[in-house]
Amino acid sequence: MNVGGEKYWVQSFSVEYSRPIKALWRYGVSLDFMDDASNEFILSHEPIPWESQWQLYKTGVAVSTELIMDRLSAVLYFGGYTYNLDSSNGNLYQRLGLRYRFSNRIWAHLALKTHWNFADYIEFGVAVKVL
Repeated sequence: MNVGGEKYWVQSFSVEYSRPIKALWRYGVSLDFMDDASNEFILSHEPIPWESQWQLYKTGVAVSTELIMDRLSAVLYFGGYTYNLDSSNGNLYQRLGLRYRFSNRIWAHLALKTHWNFADYIEFGVAVKVL
């Protein structure tokens, strides 16, 4: 798709569980739910049948690692789609990002979601620690 083309809204929701390896390093796993409005456009030009808006959503599972530098941390996720009708970019995805912890329970998230050498979208988010 052309960089200057139409822009589409993307929303994602993740549930993550992580544990410390060392004081400044964590590992974890996440369940990801993605709503990418460009899927409807892409699938309308592909020979892939779909009948419901629910079929346009993507789900995935990812493993992660986090390098903690005081309040700022760098995160890397490597995941695979468990449901995705559009597999033109493959079935694997990566997320490279930064987190800033405002407190022990709330932090901001900025990341780039990719499919190897293809940037998919930039994520901005807020996370809340439940447990």
